[in-house]
Amino acid sequence: MKRWTRPLALVLAAVTLVACSGQRPGAAPAGESPSDSSGPKAGGKLVYALSADANGLNPVTDQFAAQSYSMVTTIIEPLVSMDAEGAWKPYLAESLTPNDTYDEWAIKVRDGISFHDGISLTGDIVKANLEAQKASPLNTAVFQPLDSIELTDPMTVTVKLKQPWVAFPYYLAAQVGMIVPPSSLADPQAASLKPVGTGPFVFKEYVPDSRMVVTKNPRYWRSGLPYLDEIEFRVLPDSQTRAQTLEAGGVDAMGTTRDEDIVKYGEQKDAYAVYRTQGMPAPEYTFMLNTAVPPLDDVRVRRALAHATDRDAVVSTLRGGLTEPADGPWTKDSKWYSDQGAYPAFDLAKATALVKEVEAEKGPVEFEVISTPDPNTMQGVELVQDMWRKAGIDVTIKQADQPDLINRAVIGNYQATVWTAFSSSDPDGEYIWLHQAYAQPVGKVSLNFTRLKDEQLSKALDIGRVSPDEAARKQAYATVQERLREQVPYVFLDHLTTGDHREDQGPRHRRADAARRGEASPADRRADPLPPVLRGLDQHTVILVVHRLVRLVVVLLVVTFLSYGLLNLLPGDPVTQILGISATEEARAQLRADMGLDQPLMVRYADWLSGLLSGDWGTSYISRVPVADELAERLPVTLELLVAAQFVALGLAIPVGVAAARRAGGALDQALTAMSFALLSTPVFVLGVLLILIFAVTWQVVPATGWTPISVDLGWNLTSVLLPAITLGCGQLAVYARLLRADLIATLQEDYITLARARGLSPRRILWRHALRPSAISLITAVGLNLGALIGGTVIIETLFGLPGIGRLIVDSIFSRDYLTVQGGVVLISVGYVLVNFLVDVVYAAVDPRIRRA
Repeated sequence: MKRWTRPLALVLAAVTLVACSGQRPGAAPAGESPSDSSGPKAGGKLVYALSADANGLNPVTDQFAAQSYSMVTTIIEPLVSMDAEGAWKPYLAESLTPNDTYDEWAIKVRDGISFHDGISLTGDIVKANLEAQKASPLNTAVFQPLDSIELTDPMTVTVKLKQPWVAFPYYLAAQVGMIVPPSSLADPQAASLKPVGTGPFVFKEYVPDSRMVVTKNPRYWRSGLPYLDEIEFRVLPDSQTRAQTLEAGGVDAMGTTRDEDIVKYGEQKDAYAVYRTQGMPAPEYTFMLNTAVPPLDDVRVRRALAHATDRDAVVSTLRGGLTEPADGPWTKDSKWYSDQGAYPAFDLAKATALVKEVEAEKGPVEFEVISTPDPNTMQGVELVQDMWRKAGIDVTIKQADQPDLINRAVIGNYQATVWTAFSSSDPDGEYIWLHQAYAQPVGKVSLNFTRLKDEQLSKALDIGRVSPDEAARKQAYATVQERLREQVPYVFLDHLTTGDHREDQGPRHRRADAARRGEASPADRRADPLPPVLRGLDQHTVILVVHRLVRLVVVLLVVTFLSYGLLNLLPGDPVTQILGISATEEARAQLRADMGLDQPLMVRYADWLSGLLSGDWGTSYISRVPVADELAERLPVTLELLVAAQFVALGLAIPVGVAAARRAGGALDQALTAMSFALLSTPVFVLGVLLILIFAVTWQVVPATGWTPISVDLGWNLTSVLLPAITLGCGQLAVYARLLRADLIATLQEDYITLARARGLSPRRILWRHALRPSAISLITAVGLNLGALIGGTVIIETLFGLPGIGRLIVDSIFSRDYLTVQGGVVLISVGYVLVNFLVDVVYAAVDPRIRRA
């Protein structure tokens, strides 16, 4: 769990080295030398796997997470960067000079830099960017000390503060310091999808939830850089899938925090290089405690938890001994580390004594820990749960997805949760997370998630922010560490120095993916008042069709209302996703009103339905792209998957069903029957994982994930759709084969088949020409009806194989509480499902008079 709302250091540091050196990141693994000392070589493409897509690519309006920095900082650069020791240095800025009291900073802009659109970087553009960041609800808390921003001369901006702020430049190395051209400030929605900056790479394409591609900037201001021609960021959310794709040669590098990956790939030095996070950027793995709710409002309980936690056992069991136990927010190799104050050492007897003391006064000590469902996280939570139970503390575990967990932390609706924190390059980056001024009562938005109010801690944070004397700052942050060890708002486990990049050192063939959007031409209108499907049908058929249409409308109304209502019952809302947890209540309320989320559910549903009927599907809350456009972009992927799955199912079901019917009761029939039952009883996600392991990982004949449009490369398109189509089609294969077998066996007993045999026709001709066609009627019906079921199955398949289709869009939109996008996807799937069944009814009515007169 990461604090993704905080100003982060540039997590792309290692990837930037890749981009600028032409080979793997230039810093060697600890204690080792780089395997290739031949120096950087120009050219080539890097494919880098990310755990998640960005929430948007505009640093002014979009909430940046770690993956956002990885993608965007190749294009958009900050005023300040961080060196290898964690100190700030000017980047787009030529210099940053404070006055004597550090309440005023002069930012001199570097000359000779141009944006990708040809506009020169000047002081007024930097001023406009800082003002836009100050006005953004995302950074209200971060820029609270700013008083004014003035243009001193064409290339110098002066920032005046309400108080001294020694660490101000560190913040300009993150999102608030990233500079975009005037066009991006004027059109933030376009900038969110097609970023423009001054960076070493130029935006090429972006397919949400799939990939982003950037190409070399030939006019980059740093002479001779970059070396790489192209970088592709590929979104692979599942950690196991990322590792398998790396091993299969599908990507060159990836990020991971899985300890087994560090050990596994660290041992294969000839094939992989491992780069680990060190120093201040390494976050700490903790259990965060809500000090405003019982029993954790009692410091004795919090200290008992720390005494009961065997940090060495956690490191040896979960990390393979790769990390160091933590006793505070910073590692011992940091200049800010202090051993002032003793963190509660592992002492089960002391923990038990404290628990019994509290129980004698207040009763049993019991509480709930919230965790994400990730297996690695759950393993750690369960290990610590067992430790705490030995001290007499009754701990239950509740799982929650990441957005829900963050929302609970913000409003205080939790007792304890697993959490990673303290990754700022300067201790002042922890100010808003620890200071009592940001601690609000339970039920209100609080950036101090533990809600600890400690006067000494807050005063020390104030001194660290305003004092220019490093010795005074060190003493202040020593007090911060002392108070954290005394009050224990966090149970520290270890320093997460296992975060790394892993790269495949072997050669492989590369290919560039591209995505294009097409639009169908509108159909010609005709004079006939009846829809084309009803023309030429008799009165009975028309009545049946109208009846089915009415039923279709009713079904769609019920489905859309239920989905809309259930989605709104989920915890969290899109306002938090858009503004982040640092936004003020006023900003949240204003955005909620602007989006209409302050209206009753029925009013919002009626407004959405009215817009839908008028052709307005709404605009995504998160991407700010029209929902209809997002669906149109994803629809071809889903349609191709459906067609391919049906092709696989029918292509195999027909020969299998025919072979089983010809030898009914024989060994072949029994074997095929057993195979059919096995396919029917195997969940599609299990089958999909097995196929990935066999064909993508072991044999490496097809990619595990990813998508290539037909318009780019037909061969790669067929390769990328093969495993998903087989997985989705196998379940239908079993149904179709069993159905065709049963009908063929019955048909082969008919009198006309006996007559055909008596006339001397060959068994092959009788089977394929005289028996198969009448036996296929039920099969055709099943194909029509099961096509609707296949549409629902695409949700799982697209998520498993990383296909950017409608199903995956719905899943991702549910997690981000993007109500309108989910509704649009539900409508599209519901219409497809009901329409297929409706067309089957119409065709039956046209063919069989008994049905249309019933």
